[in-house]
Amino acid sequence: LFLVESSFNVISEVVAFENDYDGIRIMWLSYANTVSNCVCYNNKGSGIQIIGWYPDLAPDVESQYNVVSGNTIYSTLSKWQPYVSWTRGVVLHNANKNIVIGNSIYGVSKGIIILDKSIGNHVIGNSIYDADTGIDFLTSNCVINWIASNFITSKLGSGYGIYVRANNKENWFTGNIINFLSKGIIFESGADNNIVEGNIFRLVGGPVDDQGTGNIYKHNIGYTTETVS
Repeated sequence: LFLVESSFNVISEVVAFENDYDGIRIMWLSYANTVSNCVCYNNKGSGIQIIGWYPDLAPDVESQYNVVSGNTIYSTLSKWQPYVSWTRGVVLHNANKNIVIGNSIYGVSKGIIILDKSIGNHVIGNSIYDADTGIDFLTSNCVINWIASNFITSKLGSGYGIYVRANNKENWFTGNIINFLSKGIIFESGADNNIVEGNIFRLVGGPVDDQGTGNIYKHNIGYTTETVS
């Protein structure tokens, strides 16, 4: 299901499965749409993607104020299949001020992706199971995003909770529970001035790998051999 330059729609209780790319895509100057209580599974791209356009080609073509809530997104496909390594739950791509809340995502490569100048989004209260990376800031210039109260876990004991790549700055990570992964949060060099506050890291190989500068840590709890301050 694709919406292009379309606003104020409600997509609810749709089942989108086994598509060659996304299950549901909202794109190009699409505003104030709601995607709720849908089931997206075994799609070869994303379960749900909110996309503006590539910011180097059309920087002002954004999708804003959309809500993605209460959806179930998963893959039962073998991760040995060649395209499955690209499966995603929810993608925000040059998308501003959207809300991704209360979704259940499992069995995909990346639970939630934020990329290409996505600004001011709220990613709240999602449950992400058995993804290689729970939340991935995949490219640069994603700032002032609020990542709060998400539960990220893996029965495999591997993968990353949150991965923040270079030049993603001033994002706030608070109240997340990151459980049984090889690393809780990774900041690459150039991922600076982010806030990590009130998170719980339990049974991960290490809470934080921080190669950025100016990142602030307050009131986190880590059940590991490493210390989180």
